[in-house]
Amino acid sequence: MDLTIAPNLFSFAAEDSQLDMMISSTMAKLDTLRLYNTEINLELSNFPNVKLMSLVPTSSHVDLSNNPELSYLSLDGDKLQTLDVSALTKLSYLTVWAKNVTQIDISNNVDLTHLTLGYVSLNDLNIDNQNKLEEVNISSATLPNATITYLRNQSIIKGFTLVE
Repeated sequence: MDLTIAPNLFSFAAEDSQLDMMISSTMAKLDTLRLYNTEINLELSNFPNVKLMSLVPTSSHVDLSNNPELSYLSLDGDKLQTLDVSALTKLSYLTVWAKNVTQIDISNNVDLTHLTLGYVSLNDLNIDNQNKLEEVNISSATLPNATITYLRNQSIIKGFTLVE
């Protein structure tokens, strides 16, 4: 599939596919990228203007360091082990469902308003700079008790859900 012929494409989604694709780095209008269990050799840094990204990664690491416009990120899957969102300073929604992720640093994500963590097992979660957090959902995740207590007591948080 050659998507270089669609330079004005603003949204792309693929699910359970093994596509041999050519995606051009000149696709500056691509705003939304959704890939679920899709074997695509794709350099995410080719999409610096993407604002919404929803992925089920097929590898243990996702490099998002060159996606500064991301405001919505959803990652799901057992293969994911490491996650670095420190360069995503515009991130407002973060959802991570990945049982092998043990560390998430959101200290640079000061615009974060919604945080969902599922199945992660974190030793630490630094939330000191999270003054805009409005909703936190934690499902079947392991977090330090001090972090959970802190989140429950934040007056700015409008919704806090903890499902053990």
